[in-house]
Order: sequence, then structure tokens, then C-alpha cells
Amino acid sequence: EHRPHAAIGAEAQAGGLDVAGGIGYSTHWTAADSPVRVTKTVWVPKYGNLTIDPGTVVWMAPGAEIRLSSGATLNVSHARFEGNGGAGITCDNGCGNVTVQDSSFTNFNTAIHTDGVRQYTSNTSSCKASIKRNTFRDVQRALHAKDSAVDFMQNTVTGFYGEAATSVVTLDDSLATNISGNLIYDTNAKGRVVRVKPARKYSYYCHYYPYIYGQCQGFSSFIASNTIAYNNISSSNAVTVQQSYSNLKFNIIWG
Repeated sequence: EHRPHAAIGAEAQAGGLDVAGGIGYSTHWTAADSPVRVTKTVWVPKYGNLTIDPGTVVWMAPGAEIRLSSGATLNVSHARFEGNGGAGITCDNGCGNVTVQDSSFTNFNTAIHTDGVRQYTSNTSSCKASIKRNTFRDVQRALHAKDSAVDFMQNTVTGFYGEAATSVVTLDDSLATNISGNLIYDTNAKGRVVRVKPARKYSYYCHYYPYIYGQCQGFSSFIASNTIAYNNISSSNAVTVQQSYSNLKFNIIWG
């Protein structure tokens, strides 16, 4: 089960920064602000940006999350996020780019959720999610990305012991996908560890004349050099990719 973060209590009263509600168009959290206590949901405004500097510690109160509005962007490097079993970073309504690197997330339901807006004729998305070299511990879902181009690379995911009903990494209607070099182990996953459902590429012919040319092909998915182990599932359920050309190679899967 998710464990409440004890620090959001008596210890959390000394120093730090309390944040809640709407924040500025360009907001910067630094290590000197730590711990940043998200007491209620924080909203990054439309086309705004939130930057979280190296060394910043972010504590999330129950029910609170960091939420990005349409077109808003996020840049995080070498930060630490401590949750209370809820959402962490959520961006929807056509968010902009999300970059999270070299950071850690502990005790979240969904640590990172992105939802871009797809530009069909150009086969691009408003959101590119670059999630690299992070550690996710005691999370039900490390990443859920929809209508986004995704790089999920060299991350470590481990230690969820609740009743997970969803995949640890879930990509719905994704565009360009690179899932590589990750270590995902001991998650007690109940569904798939990695589930990818790519969007279909737009072309005039398959879009307007599917009875002649067939349905448009899904975007390619590159899933390589991942180690997926001890997740309480069969190896055949470790990775599922639908409706796309998939390049799966050099993955190590067991247990």
C-alpha cells in the first residue's frame, strides 16, 4: 500500500516554500526553496513554464498535484518528489513539452501524465515527453502518455506493492516512441509492464480511401535494451505493442 509521507507534518513546518493554486507565467523553484510543499494542486498557466532546479525537494500533500494547462511546459533536473499515493505531474488539454531528467519519484499513483494535441496532417504532437535517467519507487504507474511523442530512457522503476491494475508504463495514441535502457523490476504489475498503443500515421490515401489502401500504419515503436524482471507476470505479458511497426530487440525479460 501507499504510505503517507511523514514529512508533511511537524517536520515540514520549518523553512521551505508552501505553494498552491495558480502560479506565475514563468516560475522557478530552486534548491534554496526546499522543501517546496505542494499543499493543494498547483496550476501552471496556459503557455507558462515551470522550471525545477537541481537539488530541489518537492513534497506533495494528499490530493495535490502539479498540473500543466494547455501549452504549458515543464523542465526538471536532479530534483526529488515525495508523494502521498496520488498524482504527481499531470499535464492535459494539449500541454507543451515535458522534460524530466535525473530525478526521483516516491509514493505516487501516476508519477507523470502527459496529454498532447496531435497535429494530424503533419504527424506531430504539441507534447514531447523526455523522461530520462529517473528513479520511480513505489509508484503504480511511472508514465502515462497520450497523444505525445515519448522518450522514456534509462529509468529505474521498482517497489510498488499495491494492487496495480494498469501497466507501469502506458502510452496511448503515442507518436514517435523510444523506450530503451530501462530497468523495471519488482513492481508486482497486474497487467502489462509496458503497454504501447501508437497512433496511426496520417496520409491522404489511407485516411480517405481505407477500403483501397487499408488502414494507416501506426507510428513505429523502438523498445530495446530494457531489463524487465521479477514483476509477478509471465514473460509474454511484459511488453504489448498494438497497431504499429515495432522494433523490439536486446530486451531481457523474466519473471
